[in-house]
Amino acid sequence: MDELKTRAALADNLHGGFNYDAINESFFVAVGTADQVVEQLEEWGQLMDTNHYNILGAIGNMPHWKVVKNLTLLAQDVLPRLRAKASVERRVAAE
Repeated sequence: MDELKTRAALADNLHGGFNYDAINESFFVAVGTADQVVEQLEEWGQLMDTNHYNILGAIGNMPHWKVVKNLTLLAQDVLPRLRAKASVERRVAAE
């Protein structure tokens, strides 16, 4: 969250002050631990009746190593949990 605020604050001169609540109301933003991100994605998936997501792993001028780290954490800690839950839901629906 702190990194998001720091990077977004760079746009203050262009767009006015940074307001996380306004961004969170206008866009789907999942920030936090793997558990928090999984929970948020599951909530949005239920809301939109989907398990397909378009995920942006970089913000602004984020360095390459940090983008790789974000996407690696996503692939290792978040996506397997989402897949497992979707798999269980498909089996239940098929029965």
